[in-house]
Amino acid sequence: MKQLILIILLFSLQATFACSCITLDTTYSEKTLESYDYIIKGTVEAVDSFVYVEVKDPGKSELIKVPYDSVKTKVDKNQLLFVELIIKVKISSYFKTDEKIKDVYVYVITGMGGGDCGFPFIPGRDYIIYGSNYKFDQPDNGLYISTNICTHTTSGILTELPKLSKVYKEKFIDPKE
Repeated sequence: MKQLILIILLFSLQATFACSCITLDTTYSEKTLESYDYIIKGTVEAVDSFVYVEVKDPGKSELIKVPYDSVKTKVDKNQLLFVELIIKVKISSYFKTDEKIKDVYVYVITGMGGGDCGFPFIPGRDYIIYGSNYKFDQPDNGLYISTNICTHTTSGILTELPKLSKVYKEKFIDPKE
């Protein structure tokens, strides 16, 4: 009986990781929205994933990013650190940017969902995306931003636009530029 209680106690003390957002400020004041580098509207064209893997060689440890499909069977589970999604979004308009948008595409980085706060993007759907500059390696040229479920990011464009438009003017992308 003591062994059973000890086992239950050990499992209950195991660290758990879950997404925990501080209460989202639902006001749309400029002060609330200033924490975002980008507020864009666009359509999700593709969803892909990549993995951060820790490679340990004698005397050093290195973090590399590789496509998720290439490591499913080739990498020891202990080397996998975390998985992220890369979302290709075709921008139709924007409300706020940290820099001039030079392309009609942006790449949005988010977690897989569940305990890592990843936003559940679906290809073909339109979203208003609130995000920040992505600060890690970028797979190729282009604009990369990060977002999660703790932001105002939503597919509820019809309800979001009137609130957002009170603070920022919607600007449209000119593909000819």
